[in-house]
Amino acid sequence: MLAGDPAQFCHLLKLAHYYTADEALYTSGVVRCYHQLDAAIPDVEPTGDTSPDERETVPDLGSA
Repeated sequence: MLAGDPAQFCHLLKLAHYYTADEALYTSGVVRCYHQLDAAIPDVEPTGDTSPDERETVPDLGSA
């Protein structure tokens, strides 16, 4: 429902009293950031399955 719709997301946050700023001002900032970040993500087509050795590993930070 909200995937890719930052304006709707901001509206629902306002309805939930998450922020007290003007909704239009808050939304314009979030939408601007969303589009900047979206443009920074390269379009990469999937190359198929990767073997476990080729996958990037993420360290377990919770076990320290």
